[in-house]
Amino acid sequence: MTIWTERPSHQHWLHTETLRLLDFGRGAVPTDRGAAWLDDDGTIDAAQPVFTWITARMAHVYALGHLLGVPGSRSVANRAIAALRTSLHDEEYGGWFASLAPEGTPDTAKSAYAHAFVVLAASTGTVAGIDGAPALLDDALAVLDARFWEPASGLHADEGDRTWTTLDPYRGVNANMHAVEALLAAGDATGEVHWHERAATIADQVAGWARANDWRIPEHFDAAWVPQPELNSDLPDDPFKPYGATVGHGLEWARLLLQVDAALPGRSP
Repeated sequence: MTIWTERPSHQHWLHTETLRLLDFGRGAVPTDRGAAWLDDDGTIDAAQPVFTWITARMAHVYALGHLLGVPGSRSVANRAIAALRTSLHDEEYGGWFASLAPEGTPDTAKSAYAHAFVVLAASTGTVAGIDGAPALLDDALAVLDARFWEPASGLHADEGDRTWTTLDPYRGVNANMHAVEALLAAGDATGEVHWHERAATIADQVAGWARANDWRIPEHFDAAWVPQPELNSDLPDDPFKPYGATVGHGLEWARLLLQVDAALPGRSP
């Protein structure tokens, strides 16, 4: 019996959907300023900021498109990587702004979430041969390591100010989840296994919390990594810190745990 994921009809659907999505977002990075916000019909909403995390995701996606041989993908990835190296990069203090307002004013908060996506973009861009990606990857890994990694906890802090003077006391799993994804990609791109091992360290911690919590992952913590299960109970649909356990994150972690095992075969948690 043919496994359904291997059926020609399913493979055709995947191929068609990939091309459709790449076509939909193709106009989102018209310049080296970064990725625009798209409305439901694919048109640019010029009133929205240019976000680092969206620009990085677009760089990642279109670098994959280039690897798949989809025409036009490389130029989109080139522009997105260029934006991460220039307009969205903080030349004075290092790292990346959260966003740029339409008139160009930066949101100067520095988040592990956004920085993890820069690592992911630069990793995929390096594998795809996108201009400037290797240098961007070196920079992004150095910043993520020096500014967010907390060796005592084996996890990343969440957010700091522009000058790296003060860290927000909030700690969260969301940024660390995307850091696992990014560090696995960085290990693949550089051949440096310690990035895979760091991803595994984070994954082990989160899997332990989930195991002790009926396989629902605690998302929010204080600076000492004490769970804060009631955080944002009055804001259940907060886009980055939603109340309670996030079902979609459980699915993402399931995939990431498989990737950790594949990257480090034979490793015992």
